[in-house]
Amino acid sequence: MPKHARRPDLPPETPEMSRPVRLDRLGASEPRTYTEVATDAERRALARLFDAHSVDKFRFTVTLTPLGTSGWALDGLLEASIIQSCVLTLAPVPAKLSEPIRRRFLPEGTPVDPQIEDEVEPLESVIDLGGVAIETAALALDPYPRAPGAGLETSAVAPPEAEAGDEARPNPFARLAELKQKLGDGS
Repeated sequence: MPKHARRPDLPPETPEMSRPVRLDRLGASEPRTYTEVATDAERRALARLFDAHSVDKFRFTVTLTPLGTSGWALDGLLEASIIQSCVLTLAPVPAKLSEPIRRRFLPEGTPVDPQIEDEVEPLESVIDLGGVAIETAALALDPYPRAPGAGLETSAVAPPEAEAGDEARPNPFARLAELKQKLGDGS
């Protein structure tokens, strides 16, 4: 069977980059390391998912380690190069990610040590390594990327300051009060 072919015994895959691992098929005594690289089609799908110009690189290496008989630890690194769009100018903004991946998959109801800073998820029969990597990237990307030099014009945000020598600007509410008084007097 080709490396990325869909197996009927696995749950439906995510279209962007699915790398499901059936835990019942792994030995419960030794860690397993997986290195995955997104294909051209997967990188295009990831670009659509992230609303990016392109995903030029998407690679992760993770190790699944059994936690006795009660769960699995997932540790690794995601490396990605993604070209996002500036929220102000739509210009390309490059993002280089090098993000640690740390998850613990434990049976529901398992007490969790509050000192552990890893993400804890319910243990299921299949872990989608690609889905975990995608989540890691989505959380690491800047939600409001800006191109260098892109910014809101100061004059559009704040009123202009009076220059030295200019008379003070009249209060617009004072002008309304004057108008109201004139209308009220019947003039």
